[in-house]
Amino acid sequence: MDDRGAEKAFPVLCATLDDGIIAPIIMPSDTTFKLIESLAQNEELIGQLYQVYADRLLIRKQFWQSLAVEEKMHAGWLRQLGQMQGDVKVSHRFSIAAVSTYSAYVQKEIELALSGVVQDRQALVTSLYIEESLIEKRFFDAFSGEGQSFKEVLSQLVAETKNHISKIKSQLN
Repeated sequence: MDDRGAEKAFPVLCATLDDGIIAPIIMPSDTTFKLIESLAQNEELIGQLYQVYADRLLIRKQFWQSLAVEEKMHAGWLRQLGQMQGDVKVSHRFSIAAVSTYSAYVQKEIELALSGVVQDRQALVTSLYIEESLIEKRFFDAFSGEGQSFKEVLSQLVAETKNHISKIKSQLN
């Protein structure tokens, strides 16, 4: 097989490092990338729910807006995982279908909130359930990989989700 044939069989993305060296970027598999993107979209959906709460439940407008902004940030962090150099692996216990089911629940809650049915306490209880589910179902444990950046991003996601749980619980008391 000539070099061109190998190039077609194994496309390689490269990046120029600070010192001018061109290095290959090893991208995650298509399935891994799709799962990461599904989780990122799920975080954005949670952020949309929180923004609807901010728009509808004015008593805690700033609280909900801050959570909505943070959820968008979480989506960005997840997408960083998909762009990291190295091999990002996903646990076999997770699937796009499982994330889709979770997202469908969040979408249903958005529709309820838009209809004006949701009251302040119910919004807090629902958001607590959503955030605790991410931790209890160990969504972020779906990934494994090497490298300090990978571990830092994953650690930030877990810490931020736990922080959301604390913030919501303090609003419930």
